[in-house]
Amino acid sequence: MAVTITGIDELTARINSTHKSSPRTLDLAMNDTADAIMQKAMKEVPVLTGTLRQSIGTDLSQTLHKIIFASADYASKIEYGEPEGGDPATQDERAEPPGPRPYMRPAFQTESKRLNEFYEKRKG
Repeated sequence: MAVTITGIDELTARINSTHKSSPRTLDLAMNDTADAIMQKAMKEVPVLTGTLRQSIGTDLSQTLHKIIFASADYASKIEYGEPEGGDPATQDERAEPPGPRPYMRPAFQTESKRLNEFYEKRKG
């Protein structure tokens, strides 16, 4: 399943431009955006036990490189759905494989706009 992001070329050009003139400011804006994506994903994730929600986090340690992750071993199965037929060891043979219940992609789509807003404010 492909994720399509529109306007990425323009955003990349803006990032490269700001990176050269103000890398610390850009890094702070990226930290803010990554935190917002994480918080939104934690609100959007389906919850049964809370383990998946608790596994969502960020790694902001590198300058201009941010990671938002879900470390639960089944995180991708929730995000993208169970493969056709599912895992026979964990499913009743009569059960349909669960469909995707995205939480990271919607969070990214919604909250990544914060980074673009950062550039819009600086343009003005």
